[in-house]
Amino acid sequence: AACCCEPPDELCLPPVAMPDYRIVRLRLAKAGAAYLPVELFVDVLANDYDPNQAGGKFDGSLRQIELLQEQSELGAELRLDKLTGLVEYRLEHAVAGAVDRFSYRLRATGTGCSGEDSAQVLILLVPEVKPEPELGAIAGRVTWHKQPVADALVRVRDSERVATTDKTGSYRIDNLAPGSYALHAELW
Repeated sequence: AACCCEPPDELCLPPVAMPDYRIVRLRLAKAGAAYLPVELFVDVLANDYDPNQAGGKFDGSLRQIELLQEQSELGAELRLDKLTGLVEYRLEHAVAGAVDRFSYRLRATGTGCSGEDSAQVLILLVPEVKPEPELGAIAGRVTWHKQPVADALVRVRDSERVATTDKTGSYRIDNLAPGSYALHAELW
């Protein structure tokens, strides 16, 4: 059977702009203060694709890139280097847990094959996580005239933390934050 149409010599497909995302750990300026400004560079072309080019990478002379807004949704300043595809992102007032975003458009031109696509860049702002302080313990022995005292109540002053001594007079109070503590022992 004869084919009614010939396949084209070249197939022309639009470029593919893929979404980008970054996770940014926010740092406090100082205890109890606001977060430091966020500054980063995003290479928006790093995962984009031109199916009309060998290897899929963009030839700089065959593509155009533009930001679709001057600021991100949270008000970050955006600057685009059109030669490299790097977007400079600067957010003055970061909010932990927020998701910021901005969009860009990519156009392939030149070789008789052109098209465009757009994508978003998502920036997840997460708070800096400080490890919990390692907890410790206080252990000791209660004696009276050099003899062990069993069943004595040992209390950390100004707290609800207590322990009872065993028959050797020994006690242990666990899960205490680092620091100095005053103890009080009594028989009951």
